[in-house]
Amino acid sequence: QEFVHRFSDNVQEKKEIAEKTKKLIAPKSCVFIDSGSTTLYFSKELPNDNYYIVTNALNVATEVLRKSQPTVVLLGGDVNRNNLVTVGRSSLDFLKTINIDVAIMTATGFNAEKGRFTCGLQDEMEIKRAVIEKADKVIMLLDSSKVGKNMPFTFAELSNINYLVVDGNFPQVIKSKIENLGTIVI
Repeated sequence: QEFVHRFSDNVQEKKEIAEKTKKLIAPKSCVFIDSGSTTLYFSKELPNDNYYIVTNALNVATEVLRKSQPTVVLLGGDVNRNNLVTVGRSSLDFLKTINIDVAIMTATGFNAEKGRFTCGLQDEMEIKRAVIEKADKVIMLLDSSKVGKNMPFTFAELSNINYLVVDGNFPQVIKSKIENLGTIVI
């Protein structure tokens, strides 16, 4: 129920972000797609090409499986009933064995002052951190409604990400500050 509500929030912003993001990934690459409503929009926009997709989100896996070309791997583990995401020790163990070219990540909140990306659950934070650690390139998808929202668990800082993909409503002053710190904002 909660996810359905989030999926229908800021639809145009999420579609805009998804469109921009698909230009940043190359076929034949191993791409981790994080759970979240923005990443679900990205999954819908993903070209039907031979990507190797890894995710811990059941809805992302289902969406990508509608295409004939990508290979899809779902992390095993405990399934969180509220957001249909796999978490836990077996998910973390699997992540240790895989090489991720690009991680498509999202956050529940972004503290612009401290440059921190946050989420609400500790087990989700652990997965997100492990993915970011393994990825060669990290792309954070952030719609403007997440700015100034602070959640209990920090999983990444600006220095951990290569690209920040935002929508047209993203505050220009924050965008400039982030660019000055060396992260590419798209």
